[in-house]
Amino acid sequence: MTLLVSEPPATVPRSQPGKLGAELSLVLATALAVISLGGVALPGTYARETPAWAAQAVGQGWFDLMVAVLLWVDVSTAHCFIPH
Repeated sequence: MTLLVSEPPATVPRSQPGKLGAELSLVLATALAVISLGGVALPGTYARETPAWAAQAVGQGWFDLMVAVLLWVDVSTAHCFIPH
């Protein structure tokens, strides 16, 4: 009589919860910062717009840059609390 012994199932490594989201957020924040800096730092970006629209676009660029920095800080500090 042969007794079949089954092996325990192989465990699949699982990614840390939130790690992928944090990494993608950093990519998004970097892209937002680069685009915003381009609009704010390059004077010819809105040269063909009316003065009011150019002012609005520059203001939106500064706001987006602030959001990108805050997102970087938030994800960087939250990343410290995700187990490695």
